[in-house]
Amino acid sequence: MAKELSAADGLAVARGTDSYEGLVARQLSNIPSIEAVFVYEDDDGLVHVYSVVPDFSFDLYKKLHSRERKIEKEFPEATLDFHVRAHQGRKADQAVPIEARAVFVR
Repeated sequence: MAKELSAADGLAVARGTDSYEGLVARQLSNIPSIEAVFVYEDDDGLVHVYSVVPDFSFDLYKKLHSRERKIEKEFPEATLDFHVRAHQGRKADQAVPIEARAVFVR
């Protein structure tokens, strides 16, 4: 499904309500410290979800965990593996595998 990016409150959010990508973008974009979210589906069908943040934070993990569980419940047909990557001053896309595609960028 092709993604259409739209600006909402200064955010570029992937639209696509029929896909796990749209759900992931909507759920994770509500956490202020997440600057970008990328997804990558490997050859085995496992979907890797990368939340890109400036630096790691314990408070972030508490917020992320509940959102990730909600995503898994709302889209049980997808096998998801969640990751947090700190960009540490780099561009967000340099903190994730090259094959990953952006579904949300601030």
